Amino acid sequence: MQKKFVLIVCVFFTQLSFTAHQHIFDPIATARLQHLLGDPAGDDSEIFGKNCQEISELVRFGNADPSLRTRYGLPVISLAAAEKKSDIVEVLLQRKADPNQKSWRGQISLHFVKDSRTAKILVEARAHVNAQNVEGQTPFDKAIEGRKSRELIAFLQAHGAQEGDRNKRAFWNCSEAQALKYQQAR
Repeated sequence: MQKKFVLIVCVFFTQLSFTAHQHIFDPIATARLQHLLGDPAGDDSEIFGKNCQEISELVRFGNADPSLRTRYGLPVISLAAAEKKSDIVEVLLQRKADPNQKSWRGQISLHFVKDSRTAKILVEARAHVNAQNVEGQTPFDKAIEGRKSRELIAFLQAHGAQEGDRNKRAFWNCSEAQALKYQQAR
């Protein structure tokens, strides 16, 4: 009888310990953040610019879910990276946001980075420097294409960033008939 009781108590405390380590998000803060991100008042950068302070506070102090997306499918961490808000990116990562969470076009937060400080934070959080979007572009390609800072380009290169798959990009940009012809030629 005592062995059975000890076993039940151990299972109970193990379960309790496991539950305590899981991250539980505040549903009210999460709903408010989702409302801000779903604002039909403009594109994603306008939404973030207008509501930056409140978004920051909901993530920092409100315990809102950091994996939420805008109405256009852009993760909050990518939006913060695009707006050069490295402090918000750090908080999102502390709250267990995934630096490799993809947008609907397959882009991770590094594809949106405009400064080396934010890139450094994301790379330290294990963001994939050679992740390709649906067009085969890596964050390095996007940095060159967007004529972003030389410092950022050098940082990405120093961390092993390479050019993406141009064949994939060509395939994505052509019509269906051309795509079928391209596939058959391979």
